[in-house]
Amino acid sequence: MRIAIGISGLFRSKLCINPVNSVKKIVNRFNADLYCHTWSGLESEVPDIFKKEGMFFTTPEPTINYHPLLDPDATTNPKHLYYRKNEVNKEQNKFANKQIIGYSNLYDKIPKKYDIYIRTRWDVMINPKFNFEKFYSLLTQGPVGFMIRESGPNYFPFRKKEGRIVPKVKSKTKNNDWHDMLSDYLIMHKEEHIDTKKIYDLHDKKQLLGSEFGWWQVLSKSSGGDGHTSVYGGVILVRRKRKIMLDENFKLRRVFVN
Repeated sequence: MRIAIGISGLFRSKLCINPVNSVKKIVNRFNADLYCHTWSGLESEVPDIFKKEGMFFTTPEPTINYHPLLDPDATTNPKHLYYRKNEVNKEQNKFANKQIIGYSNLYDKIPKKYDIYIRTRWDVMINPKFNFEKFYSLLTQGPVGFMIRESGPNYFPFRKKEGRIVPKVKSKTKNNDWHDMLSDYLIMHKEEHIDTKKIYDLHDKKQLLGSEFGWWQVLSKSSGGDGHTSVYGGVILVRRKRKIMLDENFKLRRVFVN
């Protein structure tokens, strides 16, 4: 099984855990080749260990002159419609589709010789004991995305070795994590799931959605919109001002810092 991992976005060196070790754990867990990307002018932020020739790339940062959650009208997801109606987190999410453009830029550079492509971020940490292999077979239906909810009705603990598939149902509740959205902390996909030319065209037409809605739009919608799988478990985001630690039993501990 040949696997390529594509990591893109901003490398935030001031995270509360060592992001270099986190990336190494991801690569070792999947026994994969690593390809990296950031925006032109920000390459000095990325440690030299990730700048291998032919495996590290930069491209110009795109200009986003529309709001990727409020302007395009491309889903019936109740959470997305709620955002559009109430303009929730308008400033926070105004660049939410840059991650999709950045990964597309990187994917264009990755040799097309792999069985599985994995998209993730610099600020993701995985549980190395999690059973990701269980979900490889689902890639025949569509892309598979992973995340956890740290609170609320969809809470799922990071330390669990087995994931929980989000029910593939369409409903009007904003707690639905599958309907017209793809969990995006870490996404597995096949070559046939992505068409970067269509992604750039959506952006040019100011129709590229952001966040989970955008990943669904570019990886699932074109093939019917229902073949994707979202999974709780395996990954967590390492955000600033929160120190995330795992003990020897992979139990999650949080310490908030100033």
